[in-house]
Amino acid sequence: GSETVIADYKVAYVVPANLSILTSAIGVFVAPYFTKYEKDVSWVCKNFKRLLMLTISIMGISCVICFLLAEPLILLLYGNEYLSAVPIMRLLLVASFMNNGIRASIANVLSAMGIQKINLSIAALGIIIQISLDLLLVPMLHGIGIAMSSVFTYGVMSLLLFMFFKRKYGRTIKA
Repeated sequence: GSETVIADYKVAYVVPANLSILTSAIGVFVAPYFTKYEKDVSWVCKNFKRLLMLTISIMGISCVICFLLAEPLILLLYGNEYLSAVPIMRLLLVASFMNNGIRASIANVLSAMGIQKINLSIAALGIIIQISLDLLLVPMLHGIGIAMSSVFTYGVMSLLLFMFFKRKYGRTIKA
């Protein structure tokens, strides 16, 4: 109900949300290859591992830089009155890493190979988790509560998608 909390969250959300363009660009580039070679399990596993390492690296570096520069970024873009958004932004950067660095890459590969049902099921579960945690945490923690529930939700979704991929292709994936 507080306009300040809403404004802080909106400010904190901008940079983490826009980092998704990195994963989207990579996904658009690699999806046709996964579609073309979806029957070649060895190719899929080898290149899935490369893709995941690439997106984890790119998103990890981007999120760490933004995490470390959160205060100057908010000062530059919005001014002193929005510095209270820094802790929310930092949590949302962790959520963005999980969502864009891990979950989105796996979901893109599965979709490219015609396995959309698992994405839909896990997305539906994610909605339920996010709303439930928001209802629980927002009254107590406000914007930080939403960010915390996003970190948890994207973490669970990433883990479930990875476990599904590993179960389906696990015999050929080595660490």
